[in-house]
Formats: sequence, C-alpha cells, structure tokens
Amino acid sequence: MLTVSRHPLAGGLIDAGLFLQALMLAARHAGLDTCAQASFIDLYPVLRRHLDIPDDQLVVCGLSLGYADGDHRLSSLHTPREPVAGFATFYGDAADLS
Repeated sequence: MLTVSRHPLAGGLIDAGLFLQALMLAARHAGLDTCAQASFIDLYPVLRRHLDIPDDQLVVCGLSLGYADGDHRLSSLHTPREPVAGFATFYGDAADLS
C-alpha cells in the first residue's frame, strides 16, 4: 500500500508516482512483475481499519508484486493507450522522435 502525507499533498503525489515507477522498474529488473492498483483508493476505510493507516496519510494505490501467470486468460488483456502525439509536443531535435 502506498500512502502520502496530506500536507503538502501535491508534492507528495508527485513523489509517490516517481517512487512507484522506480519500484516497479527495479522489480522488473529483478525478474518480478507488478500491478499498480488505483482501485484501492475506493477501499480506504477498510484499508485504514486493517492496516492501521494514520488519518494524516492518503491512500494512493496498492501494488501487487510477484510472478505473472502468462497462461492466465487475463494476461492477454491489453487496454488501449493514447498515442504519444495525442498528449505531447516535441520541439527542435526531439521532433524527429515522433
């Protein structure tokens, strides 16, 4: 479970996102698979009760860590992604990358 302090929240959320990405990349490098689960946000009352999360902490997400089952039917599920050109503009030499 990843949490951040409510004070200051904006910086904490940025830090949490950077930490989460680094953790997921490090896990992959170690041969482990991950799945960030933002749906845990909706379960914060239950999580607080069972995990003793202080009131000044905001639940950001959960993270599953382990070995993926490539044969499971959900392993072939892929959600659509926005093309890079839909959310980024490149200028100068970087324009050649798009």
